[in-house]
Amino acid sequence: MLTAIVSLGLIGLLFGGILALSSRVFAVPQDPRVEALMEVLPRAQCGACGYPSCGGLAEAIAKGEAECEDCVVGGPTVAAAVAKIMGVEAGEVAESKVAVVHCGGGASKVSDRYL
Repeated sequence: MLTAIVSLGLIGLLFGGILALSSRVFAVPQDPRVEALMEVLPRAQCGACGYPSCGGLAEAIAKGEAECEDCVVGGPTVAAAVAKIMGVEAGEVAESKVAVVHCGGGASKVSDRYL
């Protein structure tokens, strides 16, 4: 019984060491600016910038593939904070888009033939 416990403990230590070593060897370096950008982005995950999430936009800005003012939801304050992190000048922020419904709609305006 004691040999089984000791052998399982040694196997656990061996596999733990292999996992620790492989995590260092295969580590993917990450730009520290991405984390800083994620702190200032609104994390709305809306996709209005053209990227699937705020994380995708942060990575694109850090790589230089996107502009500092691409976050429509954040507006000029977020654009200024992103530009400060990236060390560039903030450009003109696009005007916010607002959905406007142009139909009359409502139950009181529907004729009997549509009910």
